[in-house]
Amino acid sequence: MNIDYYQALIEERAKRPKYRGILSSPDVVVKKRDLLANDELALAVTFNPKTKEIVQVRWQGQGCTISRAVIETIASEIAGLKSLDKLKKLKLVDILKQLGLEVITPSRFKCADLGWQVFQGVLDKLVEVS
Repeated sequence: MNIDYYQALIEERAKRPKYRGILSSPDVVVKKRDLLANDELALAVTFNPKTKEIVQVRWQGQGCTISRAVIETIASEIAGLKSLDKLKKLKLVDILKQLGLEVITPSRFKCADLGWQVFQGVLDKLVEVS
């Protein structure tokens, strides 16, 4: 595992996110906050219930580098997979592996888990409407 590579990847995703922004008419928005770290993330999607696919995804928020890199990676996965059935199979460990965070301290895990909890909230709402 090349630590410098993963550190650069995490910083790049946090500093230059492709999926950060606002959707004008999202179908689902989930927002969560970690009061201890003062991190706050929101994930918004537009959804086509006929095809059961996500059409657009954007996130907003503030937080540490890890929380922003994780939510950006999740948004990238959503944009790539699109299908609700495929997204249900996604695991947090997959996201952490992409960022080289297989071994993570408990305090940093909370940072990573915030974005995951937002994603899970979006999935739950999409299941309800589909």
